[in-house]
Amino acid sequence: MRVLEGFVVCEGDASFDHYARLVRRILQVPTSVVSIVEPRRQVFMGASGLGEPYATTRETPISHSFCQHVVRSGRPLVVVDSRSDDRVRENPAVSELDVISYAGIPVVLDGGRAVGSLCAIDNRPREWTTEDLEVLTDLAHACSAELQHAQQAASAGENLTREVFAACDVAVALYDLEGRLLLANEPALEAAEAAGYSLSLPPYAGDEVRAADNRTTVPHEDQLVPRALRGEHGRTSMQWLGPRGRQRAMIGTSRPMLGPEGTPWGTLVVAHDVSDLARALRVKDDFIATVSHELRTPLTSIIGYLEVVLDELAGETGPVTDALEVIGRNARNLQSRIGELLDIGDRRRLLETRPADVSGLVRRVAATCSEQARTGGVMLTVDAEAALWAMVDARRMEQVVENLVTNALKHTPQGGRVALSVSAADDTVTVVVRDDGVGMSTDDTQQAFDLFWRSDATRDAAVPGLGIGLTFARDVVEAHGGSIAIVSRLGSGTHVTVTIPHDHDREGAEPA
Repeated sequence: MRVLEGFVVCEGDASFDHYARLVRRILQVPTSVVSIVEPRRQVFMGASGLGEPYATTRETPISHSFCQHVVRSGRPLVVVDSRSDDRVRENPAVSELDVISYAGIPVVLDGGRAVGSLCAIDNRPREWTTEDLEVLTDLAHACSAELQHAQQAASAGENLTREVFAACDVAVALYDLEGRLLLANEPALEAAEAAGYSLSLPPYAGDEVRAADNRTTVPHEDQLVPRALRGEHGRTSMQWLGPRGRQRAMIGTSRPMLGPEGTPWGTLVVAHDVSDLARALRVKDDFIATVSHELRTPLTSIIGYLEVVLDELAGETGPVTDALEVIGRNARNLQSRIGELLDIGDRRRLLETRPADVSGLVRRVAATCSEQARTGGVMLTVDAEAALWAMVDARRMEQVVENLVTNALKHTPQGGRVALSVSAADDTVTVVVRDDGVGMSTDDTQQAFDLFWRSDATRDAAVPGLGIGLTFARDVVEAHGGSIAIVSRLGSGTHVTVTIPHDHDREGAEPA
């Protein structure tokens, strides 16, 4: 499909192909087309007898167009032998398309303005008869009437679409296959202006766009509209648009627009303003971090003085020392929970990335968690022999893997198994944590990454935790440009897959 005079038309539309076939049959010519003339090319809305590649592409450059003379003059063009006709003998279509004889009648819109032609083409000289031209004129009038009807229907549809776009609170922009802007509503225009670019002019991206951390500048090619026009559809991560003090947070998505036969004709881009939500989350994170810091200081003192008292009572037994041991365990558990809260409140800090061996990182985590596995009667295995390198913040990525492993160990009963594996494919490194534990329902997996969410089964079983680990893991993995996914079934265990970009430049290097 294409946009013409403000409405969408279908290349290769069956009705316009019908007119071309009629001309070819009645006038006994090898080729006939219904052409629409644009500034840089002519497009064939209908065609019969065209050779390749034009039968497939349905267009030629404007340099190959005889029909442009029809549109320019608004009158028929009749050529007996193009090789000796001063008007067209230099046209490349004479030699390349074997257009020797031509008769074209204007195809017009309301008001009589010519936009194309219905033409008959022969590959040998031909004297066009009055009857030939009358037949061609009658069919051109019928073709024009159908085109005008299509314009009216499309204009009505366009007006409805404009009204729908205008009524949307979300930002919406519609492009054709050539990247030309067809429609955009006010929120979309305002968002683009805030980011410092125009929705109608390449590169469709600006310099005032930052990633979800509100620090990292997003390259032009990674911004929403350029990705959509390249065919990279789907939801994008949150991006901040605009200069400091006037920013708005947007989450976008896009999809191809398809014609009746499934042929793409454009791209729809939609973006939601989530500024209020993003700022609320930021306030919540700051609150968590502040409270956690305020709790950590006195708790550290409590644990320190408790250890001094226990040292003084070393070797003694009785209710007092037992009570102090219980106090110590609970204080250390509380200290661990505060550490988790600090991690989640701090998860959007800039990463400190450098080349790291992911296999070695996973082996270190397995060694750290081996005592927990032994105590719980769970077999912990690791398949991570070869060095596989990635640009990561090693400390944070170790926290991610450790969160996943400890979570799996918590939910795997005695006698079960937790397996870690690391592999590489193409440009990614994949870490998988598998367990044969209690598993999760479909509803559980859909909420598993929500902050502070814990399943009913976890709460009923009194499994310790705050519902933070998976949220932290997702945010850190996505900050690395990777992805994390959960596949699980109740009673059948859980698979968590982390995928991050592979650093091929370090392939074969010795692990650090």
